[in-house]
Amino acid sequence: MPRPECLSSAKSLWDCAGFADADKIPLSENLCQGEDDIGIYCWGPPSFTGWARHWKGLQILSSPFKFVPSDPDMVSVHRESFSRLEYVDILYAGYNAETKNTTSALWIEGVPPIMNGLRVERSARDGVYFYEPSGPILIANSTIINNR
Repeated sequence: MPRPECLSSAKSLWDCAGFADADKIPLSENLCQGEDDIGIYCWGPPSFTGWARHWKGLQILSSPFKFVPSDPDMVSVHRESFSRLEYVDILYAGYNAETKNTTSALWIEGVPPIMNGLRVERSARDGVYFYEPSGPILIANSTIINNR
């Protein structure tokens, strides 16, 4: 599923051009590793053992943002992402098969999304990594444990 080709008006994956023919949906070896995957659920207890079978995790790069007031006087502003990452479980992530090396389960570059209800556990490396954040980091009601 490397290119779902979804437009912002899509209500589900089936509305995306990449899913037009249900008999010809491209799947990859690492189904939940594609950075462009949308709405994919990787669930159930892991059926593998050892760190070499971890999956890559999620990467959020250059999220769109808006400027919002930082104070009530509206003297200063900060960037706030349009993206939200809510009620997501990221388990047994952190292995990049392309580079054959560990990586963070959740890698965020640029303006971080607003995060709520995350569960990040048992990653091969860091649970969450922020690379050059250009906005506030907001994480609420989340559990990030037993990583690396």
